[in-house]
Amino acid sequence: MRELSNISVVVPCHNYGDYLPSCLQSIIGQTYKPHDILVVDDASDEDIKRIVDQFSRHNVRYMRVEYRNPLLTRAAGFRNTEDDVICFIDADDTIDSFYLERGMKMFRSDRRIGIVYSDVEFVGERNGVSSYPGRSTAADISIQNYIHTGALVRRDALEVADAFNHGGSPRRHEDWSTWRKVLEQGYLAVKQESLYRYTKHREGLSRDRHYGVDGYTYFEGAALSEEKITLFTPLAGRFEYWDRYRSFLENQTWNHRKVQLMFLDTSMDPSFGEKVRRWLLESDYEDVHYLKLPVGRKGLADEKRTDALGTGRREVVDDVRIAVARIYNYLARRVATNYVWVIEDDIIPPLDAAERLLRSFCPNTVSVSGAFRHRYEDAYVVWGENHLCLRGGKGVQLVAGNGFGCVMLRSSILRESVFSRRRDYADYDKAFYADLRSDQLVKIDWDVHCDHLSPTYLNGRQKAPQQILKEENFDEDYYLHCNPDVRDAIKEGAYATAWEHFELFGRREGRAARYVAHEARE
Repeated sequence: MRELSNISVVVPCHNYGDYLPSCLQSIIGQTYKPHDILVVDDASDEDIKRIVDQFSRHNVRYMRVEYRNPLLTRAAGFRNTEDDVICFIDADDTIDSFYLERGMKMFRSDRRIGIVYSDVEFVGERNGVSSYPGRSTAADISIQNYIHTGALVRRDALEVADAFNHGGSPRRHEDWSTWRKVLEQGYLAVKQESLYRYTKHREGLSRDRHYGVDGYTYFEGAALSEEKITLFTPLAGRFEYWDRYRSFLENQTWNHRKVQLMFLDTSMDPSFGEKVRRWLLESDYEDVHYLKLPVGRKGLADEKRTDALGTGRREVVDDVRIAVARIYNYLARRVATNYVWVIEDDIIPPLDAAERLLRSFCPNTVSVSGAFRHRYEDAYVVWGENHLCLRGGKGVQLVAGNGFGCVMLRSSILRESVFSRRRDYADYDKAFYADLRSDQLVKIDWDVHCDHLSPTYLNGRQKAPQQILKEENFDEDYYLHCNPDVRDAIKEGAYATAWEHFELFGRREGRAARYVAHEARE
């Protein structure tokens, strides 16, 4: 293995002339001398070049850019250096004298190491030391970043990861996105012993961003708009629902190139499997997985689970619990993306449900569910602390748990789970949520209202499937709220009513619609 020898230090600088001399002194005074030191002045109003010239005898170089963007400034420094390892140190920060020496030693221990970071000592308006884990993978920092700006990183790791090609929201956390791209290539990040000294300022543009301040959201900071998700559906062989579900998949609005489509066919029906595979070949999803798994007898998913008195039929219920445990253990062992969107094959979410669910995540969020009706109770498949299903709500709400009919899950939590026929809990989903820590959040977005296509059974009697909507039971206000393009089209005279659009296009496209009883409308 070729030993890494040379290191370049890049110092991005925007109007931190008062701090820059201390930063450069800490770099020059290293026990392991950097081969190259480059100050990249990004549109400073101060005379940064004059300060850099005072360090010319130490081979400190200067270049000027006009990006007004820290990510582009670092990328410019990267392109204008050549060494095996690069370290970006902000102009108002410093490093202790052993920082580069100890960091370089870490790379020599394992060629898989792509990033070497450290604990952080805060100076200025805040004092103290933040301590971080000793080793990190892509999964470890998928929830929240703790690798600071001044980590050492292999040049080839940045190149392979195309780490400075971020795109998307300008409010993303640039450092976090860069390190995630590197680790997603399979590199490791490890911690060294020395400290990075981070200056905290009272005024000016803070490099710290806090969710909920100035409209800044976790969705933006974590760049979730660019996230690739797994869309997982267990298929029970329901021919009568396939066309509606297929239409939803064709029209749902999350970038299809950012979806790993995973079907688990449990139907044991060759003709149904052929129908699904034929559609997959013609679809515009590029990352598709069609898998077969016999988890129970054919038709089990739609066997009646209550008798005429509404009492559970234990043999059916137990077989269903075993089947779903096999299904979700299969998923948990194989999901590779950071988020997995589980949609059962008789559930039709709104077309924009993926983004709406992801927008409700924060670092402690485990899952966000859409709202869908229960098959056996006059309520939704979501419950509070007493495990009783809720009858409805508004907006985004914290709950104790929910069914897996339409739910966005954080995959790192799912991977840690083992599903079984738990006798201490009635169902697999209740057992999953019962095992969470108290600081882990479970949410439902009531506005992500889904159609449940399967017939419901109340008091042993079958009720009409929810997808059979007639005009007198059509919630027009809800349809217009979920489909603003239809509202605009009606204003322009393209359609007389929301019902007209739903009948012509909405039902086929899987548009969000809701059944309301007569008494609810009055």
